Amino acid sequence: MKYFFSDVDGTLLQNHKLDSATVEVVRDFVKKGNKFILATGRIDPDIVGIEKVLGFSGDYRISQNGAVIKDKDNNVIYKELIPAEVVPALTDYVFGLQNVTIEITEVNNRFATAKRHISYTYEFTTPVAIDLNIREKIPNLECTLFLILSDDVVLFKKIQADIQEKWGDKVYAVQTSPGCLEVISTKVSKGNAIAFLEQKLGLKKADIFVAGDSYNDVSMFEQYENSFGMKEGAADAISKAKNIVNNVAEVIEVINKHER
Repeated sequence: MKYFFSDVDGTLLQNHKLDSATVEVVRDFVKKGNKFILATGRIDPDIVGIEKVLGFSGDYRISQNGAVIKDKDNNVIYKELIPAEVVPALTDYVFGLQNVTIEITEVNNRFATAKRHISYTYEFTTPVAIDLNIREKIPNLECTLFLILSDDVVLFKKIQADIQEKWGDKVYAVQTSPGCLEVISTKVSKGNAIAFLEQKLGLKKADIFVAGDSYNDVSMFEQYENSFGMKEGAADAISKAKNIVNNVAEVIEVINKHER
């Protein structure tokens, strides 16, 4: 039995779409007794929507870059919040940014003061709860992630530097796609989430395969030998992977060869 942990956007979804050929390859992989588990920066309800199209529920769902893990029965088996002592100052900083869209997430919910621009609305994106007073409510939320949406790459680099300087021992900012910067606890990464399941399930590293395309996938690449970067992904990120492929189907082809 092999465990394949796949990123979503840019990996399972190409150009934000899930094509029927990929669906069939993944279904066949699972029918053979293997495990296919999604690991994404998205929130859990987005994963559920994708699994409905795939036609099966994964044993586990890793969301918010590893901040939350749920099992197939919808139980939260792991959760890591942004440290409470950082939240007030981080909130002031983030809401003080200009020309960006801010979203705040909990385990199952996403809040914002305005709707997303169409360029950031991808397939399977669960609707955002619009709340003009969300900033005042943040102290009472279980914040797992702050999402900053912008097309300004230079601004993203400045935000990352600012956050590292101010709260680098507690949180960090990682770019998950061209327009998305996510602020999460330093204890959180996809690699750490997979390692948690590896230990919980007693898995062998040789049976674990990971695939992704961006900077939030680097932790998976660095922790697991069977790592695959998507050819069209962020060059600096996929350079950390041991293998470069075009899509998820090619990863499964490699896994199938391992089993022969």
